[in-house]
Amino acid sequence: MHYHSTNDGRSFLHFRKHDGKCFCFERYFLSKKCRSLAIMLTLRHDGEGTICLHLSVPLLVSIYLSFDLSWYDWLEKLCGEYKGREYGFDIYMEAITASLHVDPMENPTGLRLYLPWERVFKGKSKVYSEVVYSNEVFPVTVPAYGEYPEKMYTMKVNRKEFTTKWTRWRSTHWDRWEVECEEGVPHPGKGTCSYNCGEDSLFSCSFGHGEVSGEAEAIRCFIEQCTWYRKNYPR
Repeated sequence: MHYHSTNDGRSFLHFRKHDGKCFCFERYFLSKKCRSLAIMLTLRHDGEGTICLHLSVPLLVSIYLSFDLSWYDWLEKLCGEYKGREYGFDIYMEAITASLHVDPMENPTGLRLYLPWERVFKGKSKVYSEVVYSNEVFPVTVPAYGEYPEKMYTMKVNRKEFTTKWTRWRSTHWDRWEVECEEGVPHPGKGTCSYNCGEDSLFSCSFGHGEVSGEAEAIRCFIEQCTWYRKNYPR
């Protein structure tokens, strides 16, 4: 038997028999892990038969009980080739999720339900958009940085207004500013994969409500984004 506790409210209790079979109790008390009301049963047969039961009470405690099973043949038939199955539900602040015979590794098997609370109370939604302001094409000077000289680019600025209409709730509205440069402002590629090394370009940026207050600020933020790419992306 082994017991271990940490300062973040996490504790472990392990029992192991002489034949290698194990019982494990893992608890999170008043921790970030305790963020949902949940009952979830997970079955696995990756080398050994294991069953895990997860119980969680929001903001209070989250408990994991794991058992090594002797009836491995039955578990292998139930789980199938993907070596794992989940049964149960989670109730989060954002949504309800439910799993029935679902593979934990996200292979396309079983039935998984995701139902946002917003959809439950507000009903179905549809988003509409409308261009309420457009400055078609005008020259903008992008300052020099490093090996890139100062150059003038033609840009287009749009302000779009979006409306979300719900079947059981009042409509909500928000707007976005969009800056487009058809030619593209060059900058080094991100350099994380084979396809984004070398030279790249920034063609457009979109700014949400509260990020910018008008056309001039949207263009300024676009130029700042170009400069950030030139400064931070490798050659």
